[in-house]
Amino acid sequence: MQLEAYYNKFSKEDILILKFDDLKTKPKELLKQICDFLEIDSNFVFPDARKQHNPSEGKIMTNSLWPKFDRYVASPLIRYLPVDRRDDILNSVRKLFSLKIISKKFQLSEHQYDFVMDELRDDLKRLNLEYGVDISDWNLI
Repeated sequence: MQLEAYYNKFSKEDILILKFDDLKTKPKELLKQICDFLEIDSNFVFPDARKQHNPSEGKIMTNSLWPKFDRYVASPLIRYLPVDRRDDILNSVRKLFSLKIISKKFQLSEHQYDFVMDELRDDLKRLNLEYGVDISDWNLI
């Protein structure tokens, strides 16, 4: 449904559909594909192409007070601190509002996974048939 809106406004040649899994498993190849699509130098070397930004493991899960405290107190004050100390200080303050530290990536139960796949199966097949996205490794039997 969301892709259809783009295809109604732009030609097929002006749309590049990518899979998030490829970003995780083969980022250099994906970046080259993007450069080729945009007709820019595909030999450019992207530093830290394999670096994962914003991983969930190790993040602090905060209580409901943190967003307001951050918006009205922490963030306005943090700009007065030395730049090289800001992240450490902000993380220390954030820990005061912590519920827990995320120790592992969230996993759906088998029942939850089956439910989601049942709900998405027709859309994913359409993604393959109408938009040419390879879904062979998504176990949609």
